[in-house]
Amino acid sequence: MLKKFIKFIIIVNLVIALQVINAKKRKINTTDEVRNKVNAILLQEEIPIELKEGFEILISEGERNLVLNSMRLGLDAFQLNYFDIAGKLLDIAIEGIETIYANNPRAIKARKLWYEEGMKDFKGEPYERVMAYYYRGLLYMLEGKYEDAGICFRNGILQDAFAEEQQYRCDFALLYFLEGWCWQKMNQISKAEESFKEFKEFRPDAPVPSLEDNVLFIIETGPAPRKLADGIGHYELKIFRGKGERAVRVVLYNNDKEIKVYPMEDIAWQAMTRGGRKFDKILYGQAQFKQDTAATASFLTESANNAMLASSLMRGSASSNMQGVAAGMAVVGSLVTIASIKAKPRADTRYWDNLPETIHIAFLKLSPGVHQVKIKFFDKENNELTFLEKQIEFNVPSTGEKIIYIRSPLNLKYVSN
Repeated sequence: MLKKFIKFIIIVNLVIALQVINAKKRKINTTDEVRNKVNAILLQEEIPIELKEGFEILISEGERNLVLNSMRLGLDAFQLNYFDIAGKLLDIAIEGIETIYANNPRAIKARKLWYEEGMKDFKGEPYERVMAYYYRGLLYMLEGKYEDAGICFRNGILQDAFAEEQQYRCDFALLYFLEGWCWQKMNQISKAEESFKEFKEFRPDAPVPSLEDNVLFIIETGPAPRKLADGIGHYELKIFRGKGERAVRVVLYNNDKEIKVYPMEDIAWQAMTRGGRKFDKILYGQAQFKQDTAATASFLTESANNAMLASSLMRGSASSNMQGVAAGMAVVGSLVTIASIKAKPRADTRYWDNLPETIHIAFLKLSPGVHQVKIKFFDKENNELTFLEKQIEFNVPSTGEKIIYIRSPLNLKYVSN
């Protein structure tokens, strides 16, 4: 009986070892798959020299960071006006997001699977996923593809509702506003009014554009929100505002006339809240499960050892029965240990670190032709940040609209500022 028990324990330990090996295999970079995916999407398009380092990192880090690196590099390309490449990279990110976060049975099933928090493929927190759709929608707007842009903004609204294993009401006012702008410019007035009505629920003091407004400024400022692991075992994920100087107020001048610039969205606030309510930390539930199962496994394993020790002091059937009890305890202990291994609670602190903190919006009606504007930035003490000041010249078309995107200062992940 003892030999059978020892053989059984060896088999169980091999099962546990295989669990650990399989977990490590998930970490292996799938560089070939990512390289093929990137090549297929870019279709051998020449990669700008400013983005080459980013593409090398995108490929070398494989599937595990594919969504994250596509977000980062896509936003670098956006800021540098490589709009076509930015769109293709954001498409990669969105494809990865929708394998887990979408309203279909396959995605719902995938969301229920649980993996070690620090090892799984990055899909992003709700605010990060929303921002992927936001930037993809902006790119469509810049092309005049308002229908595609509106679909992106609506999908972003859906992403804001997905958080952990729960769903919350979207409070990303910016997306409702941009969706309303798209409907309005497609002359879908009733749909535009519906979007703006939802928008005003979250920003009752904000202005709403009229049909005549033909210039839209989207101005981004400040550093990205930060993620940190906290607590025993580093299982608590906490999110904080980014470090560094930030502009909290923007003023726009057209022919010395001040144009109202509205602080539309605080991305850091979105990162730190769920459905408008601020949270202290996330992943606590999973971490508690890890602590409980680890403690149970430890208790059962220790009990099994004690039972085996007691059996050595017995004779005959009593010894055999005690060995049977020990084997049973060892089985349960090993199975619980496997569950504990799969539920590693370390928080995933990877984050989209070239996002802005605040997004400001301004809109107005201008006549067709060339115009100039001056943009000034101020900190929370209302001190002017002169190093951020910009003067922009642009052409307003005789038909259609002009969308002007500004990031001040640039926040490039893979390119030297």
